Amino acid sequence: MGEAVASSSRWKDSPYTRNAFGFGARAFRQAIEHGMDLAEHAAALVTAHPELRLVTAPSLAVLTFRYEPADAPPGWDADTAQEDVSRAVCTEGGALLLTSRVHETTVLRMCTINPAATRDDVAHVLDLAARYGRRSLDAAEAEAEVRGSAAPTDR
Repeated sequence: MGEAVASSSRWKDSPYTRNAFGFGARAFRQAIEHGMDLAEHAAALVTAHPELRLVTAPSLAVLTFRYEPADAPPGWDADTAQEDVSRAVCTEGGALLLTSRVHETTVLRMCTINPAATRDDVAHVLDLAARYGRRSLDAAEAEAEVRGSAAPTDR
């Protein structure tokens, strides 16, 4: 019995239950529903964007997507581009957009559970992902151009 009480005390002291008790169950439920609504909104924006591709549909306020422009040159390293986008959004964009792996592919992972986040915030992060993705693509193209224009050396 003592173990059950100790286990129960640990549960009551966890961050999840402190949030639920501090918020109140109704407010906590509303915050979760708000996050799930934002994820659905993000998925719709990704689907409508010509340079973004939804990889996994929203599940519990998390979705994954990729920056995949139609004009990417052959041999473009899309996985590295996702890492570049994540790093740029996290360091320059003021948001947390991490990467993950889905079916051997690097993806951007968005979690929309922040109760203070808005639909405009979600749209802004997706705009940043596309902007930084384009920047990564432009840099890769410039690098390829420099490599291609280097004159071969005679030996």
